Amino acid sequence: MHTAYTANGTPYYTEATMVIECKKMYAAPFDPKGFKEVPAQMYSNFPAGIHWMYIGEVINAWKK
Repeated sequence: MHTAYTANGTPYYTEATMVIECKKMYAAPFDPKGFKEVPAQMYSNFPAGIHWMYIGEVINAWKK
């Protein structure tokens, strides 16, 4: 994979057929208390830890 950067400095892969550039508006880790049975089992031994949720505003999009 080859990395390039948008005019805003956002990295993307040149091999991508579509790039969506967003401005981050909100970020928070998932709350384990909200997990149902399957995600709770998956995350109990997940080495990377809890995933994060992001909300963003699309500021650019390109399609090859």
